[in-house]
Amino acid sequence: MDNATLKYVLDQLYKEYLIPLFLVNDQYEIVIPKTNWSSRNFKEQVLEETHPNEIRYFKKGAFFYSNFAFELPEYGTGTVMIGPCGALEAGSDSIHFQGHTYFAGIHYSKSSREGFEQFTNLIFAIIRGTLGQNQKQHWYYDRVYKSTNYHLAQNLSSRRDQKNTLDSYEFERRYIEAIRRNEPDKIKWLFKKMADTYKVKLSDSDLEGLKYKYAGLITILTRVSIEDGVPAEQAFSLSDALLQRLQSIYTYAECLVSVQDASYKFMDMIHSYQYATKNQLVQKILNYIDEHIYDRITLADLADFTNRHKTSISTQFKKEVGQPIHVYINHKKIQESKHLLLFTELSLKEISGLLHYSSQSHFVHTFKQFMGITPGEFRNENLTYHFE
Repeated sequence: MDNATLKYVLDQLYKEYLIPLFLVNDQYEIVIPKTNWSSRNFKEQVLEETHPNEIRYFKKGAFFYSNFAFELPEYGTGTVMIGPCGALEAGSDSIHFQGHTYFAGIHYSKSSREGFEQFTNLIFAIIRGTLGQNQKQHWYYDRVYKSTNYHLAQNLSSRRDQKNTLDSYEFERRYIEAIRRNEPDKIKWLFKKMADTYKVKLSDSDLEGLKYKYAGLITILTRVSIEDGVPAEQAFSLSDALLQRLQSIYTYAECLVSVQDASYKFMDMIHSYQYATKNQLVQKILNYIDEHIYDRITLADLADFTNRHKTSISTQFKKEVGQPIHVYINHKKIQESKHLLLFTELSLKEISGLLHYSSQSHFVHTFKQFMGITPGEFRNENLTYHFE
């Protein structure tokens, strides 16, 4: 790529992404873009800690930076410096540099750590002509080391002055209330208060403790969602997926963002679940059916499980759900059979056996009642649609 083309491409990328980048030669002169700035005004560590076979990332306060080495015919060797890019979770929306104030969304953008890495890898591929993902990549963070006694005093003082920490009873009470009342604005307010607290008292080296609190809140959310009518299997599936995020969280700010995101996901699940507003008896029946979809489910089973008379649960269920229990059970089994027909190679006989139909013909008859076609026709039509 010739010099003019490279300048054009980098200029267009800045206009599209609003992430500044600079090519600095070995004499610390900025060669791209044209500017009267001096590279000495940049953070020295970002420029000097360059490795020929490594992409290096830096978290400096509320901003991301990255660098890698380049070698170009017109400029020789030097450093590509990318940034500043605002951290998505950071409260700051401006940066003061060389006597001017620059604003997020106008002069620079804000991004997640993952998004900033993707942009850096894109620039690496353009300038170096190879994939950045194949290079060693490393993050560096600002560290502030203070004595244990200092942190203890600060933490105790913060707990007394601000009763909004992640493990406080008052926070949990307000938090659960907001989840159950479907109040995302209140969740946002709670986390802003909490983020202000942690911004003062936590560094990235305290991350493990915050991760434990994250796991604790996920446990609370799982319990609340099940109590409010979400099937246990769905609640635990979401819980497992969110807990798996822990291994890819590297800063306390990322952790707070992840907890807030988890809160919204659980809140959406609780309030979008079809029968979350049903009474406790009906919720128990619905959960039992979901958890025993591969078993033979009878009215007597449900009566024993709820410790209620068969007539009582039948009446209450139809009033709340709008259909008899046996119709609902068959509907759920047919929905499950559709999944098995599309995503497994099980025969109709095997599927009817798994779902505890009395025979294959009974399964086919019930399927046609609900779907208007036979299971075989459903499988053939949908597989043809997906794979042609």
